[in-house]
Amino acid sequence: MSSSRFFLFYLAALACTSLAAARPAESLLKTSLKTWLAASPGGVAAAYIDANGVLFVQAGQFSAADPRPVTPDTLFEIGSVTKTFTALLLADAVQAGKVTVDTPVGPPFAPSAVTPLQLATHTSGLPPLPTDFLLGDPENPYASVKLADLVKSFDAVAAGLKPAPSTYSNFGFAVLGHSVAGAWGQPYAELLSSRVLQPLGLRDTQPAWRAADRARLAPPHSPTGPGHNWDLGAFAPAGSITSSTRDLARYV
Repeated sequence: MSSSRFFLFYLAALACTSLAAARPAESLLKTSLKTWLAASPGGVAAAYIDANGVLFVQAGQFSAADPRPVTPDTLFEIGSVTKTFTALLLADAVQAGKVTVDTPVGPPFAPSAVTPLQLATHTSGLPPLPTDFLLGDPENPYASVKLADLVKSFDAVAAGLKPAPSTYSNFGFAVLGHSVAGAWGQPYAELLSSRVLQPLGLRDTQPAWRAADRARLAPPHSPTGPGHNWDLGAFAPAGSITSSTRDLARYV
């Protein structure tokens, strides 16, 4: 996973800080981010949210070769924070009467006993990835996975699944996203835009990095040097979204 994805986890952690807590000084937050970033390439963006509003803090730059500073409007691949958007699509579909949390998921997947609630809480018994998942390009491992592949993988194991204690599953969230989209009769990316991104005014948030403003997209880094953007293919509901700190603060 590239460091540009990891940095947004820090944003999520700060955004969940108790609204009743005293806000630390901006200078302290900036110092903390710089210390945490240390000599790592790239930068970090964070939002501290409390009853007084939003405080944006950031440190670092785009890369060792690109001195542009990271700002609240720098775009990142937000990785698994995407799953919260997929869960919101589920809640919206329930309110709209399109699905229920306890009715087994429907098309494009074959009938099974697996429910949206199990998928959303990682208790369906699905493994983190399909057992027949084939790693393509290790720098872009999900790119070649089509929806038909995901459907085939799910249908092959669904009948034998038994609910289990929580096991984090990208597989499960991919199934959840496409099953909710199927209930609306729309592709996942279109549904995400029409039911979440547009209504919430998240103008800098896109279903995938290729739709983002490239001039503001933070370049990914790996432990050994420059990294690669990820195309999530059929696993988009588990981790494909790009967004900015400003948009994610609005979302929170």
